[in-house]
Amino acid sequence: MKTKTIAYYLYFVACLTALFAIVIDSELLLLLSKPMIIPAVYFYYLTKTRTVNFAMTMVMLLNFAGDTIILLKITDPLFVMVPYFLSYLILIGFLFADIRLTKFSLSNLILTFLVAAGHVLMLYLVLDLQSTEGKRFIVPFTIYGITLSSMVTISVYNYLAGKTIAGFYLMIATFCCLVSDVFYVLYNEHFHLPILSYINSGMQFFTYIFLIQYILNRKSSVVKAIA
Repeated sequence: MKTKTIAYYLYFVACLTALFAIVIDSELLLLLSKPMIIPAVYFYYLTKTRTVNFAMTMVMLLNFAGDTIILLKITDPLFVMVPYFLSYLILIGFLFADIRLTKFSLSNLILTFLVAAGHVLMLYLVLDLQSTEGKRFIVPFTIYGITLSSMVTISVYNYLAGKTIAGFYLMIATFCCLVSDVFYVLYNEHFHLPILSYINSGMQFFTYIFLIQYILNRKSSVVKAIA
């Protein structure tokens, strides 16, 4: 079996094992499996490319830091948000670089604005549901939410305008980030329903393979766009 295949399967095994650990509430199994997820998917990336993208490497490192903070049960919202927030800024940088290669489309722009309006409404509802403790962080929560919504919105326009496989992967990855973060807030701040935690974790874990597929397909997409 090829090394890249082993790394690919190891990533999915680690994801499923970590999800199973969350379902059965096994801290030991989670400690053993969750830290393997990002290294496995990144090793898969290394086996598929000759040139390592530094910015995407930073995205992976920041997400690994965020996952570790959550795994260690550090509850300060700012510590949890900062790594993911920085990774979103890097991804927005990718999006702006990609969008310059697409042709302007008014219909796609209108559809994107509708998506943005939905995000604004969702952001308002999530912020309005904040507990008294959570309202102390209303400003960083708002900045984080606007950044996340902007990332998803731009990724939608980027895909609609370019119709590339790389754009599709990044759009799916950003939607996974959005769903994961929303369900994280709902679970930790309001409802504490186990299903919310499962969805949050599942979306978070599977985001990484879409990010790697994006960066692996990005070069060919850029070449096609230029041609």
